[in-house]
Amino acid sequence: METSSSDYMSGSNGIFLIISIVSWISVLVTGFMSFGVPKIELPDVDVENLKFKTIKVLFTWLHLYILSKDHDLKMPLTINYVLFYMMVALTLLFLVLSLAIYIYGILTRNGNILNGMLGNFTKFHFVPLLCVSCLFIIGETLDIDRLPKGVHYFFSLVFTIIGLGSLVFITMQTNIESPNYASWIIKHGAYSCLIPWLVYNLCYLILYYHLSVTDDDNDSNDSDKWVKGCEIAFAIIIGIINLCLAIFLKAVMIAFTNLLIYIGMVCRFFDNKKDEIKATYGSYTGGIIEIIMMILSLLVIVFLIIQYRKPS
Repeated sequence: METSSSDYMSGSNGIFLIISIVSWISVLVTGFMSFGVPKIELPDVDVENLKFKTIKVLFTWLHLYILSKDHDLKMPLTINYVLFYMMVALTLLFLVLSLAIYIYGILTRNGNILNGMLGNFTKFHFVPLLCVSCLFIIGETLDIDRLPKGVHYFFSLVFTIIGLGSLVFITMQTNIESPNYASWIIKHGAYSCLIPWLVYNLCYLILYYHLSVTDDDNDSNDSDKWVKGCEIAFAIIIGIINLCLAIFLKAVMIAFTNLLIYIGMVCRFFDNKKDEIKATYGSYTGGIIEIIMMILSLLVIVFLIIQYRKPS
């Protein structure tokens, strides 16, 4: 039995409504702040006799990027800077549109939108949104004296796992019958952009959490093996999980975001020189796998579009 639109404005439903709005605003505020906070300015440095002027380090979640025309840090499993922030911008755009539709549904007391967003299970959609907000906050509170440590990676892992699991479940439960654009923007837009990003972030954090621990133990051999193994293993795992979720949830945007992730990873991988690739990754295997995953992402996108066009 569906709850009437007026019932969402009072009692326990009213509390969930307030928490929900706060979570949407929180993820948007922290998300847009990531484009400017923090920009950690490091002093002039000399790397192999090449002098770099002020280097700005920008964190989104715990993804580190060096903002300098003179130096580009190509770390394992990272995404090309331009593609990465295109993905962030796309996600934030869908989140803004989703909140606008949600508020419209509240103001007009649209029963379809409110039932879809505040149903028995979907009313807990604030959980993944707050987890994503926490991931932004962790990255934005870092400074030159507090670069990522094991504790940062640990708590980021916790929020990523909770956020990913709850978001997949919420996406499965969300059903907004009309207007059609509401379902496309919220469920197949915002949620479907966040899911593959969280899957990618989970693998990213596992890689660098281990490195943060082994660096403290000065075990360089173990670190090298770990990086080379993860570059190959996670190149497969990220794609398989995301593409399976795209097919299971019938979400083209999951496959498209996964495509952006792999384009960014391929650009980063092959932007290294030959000797850098051999020294860091051991071989071209990781890059080749990432290209294959790009192709598979395109095939899944085509498959899902064909499925959508089939008459029901």
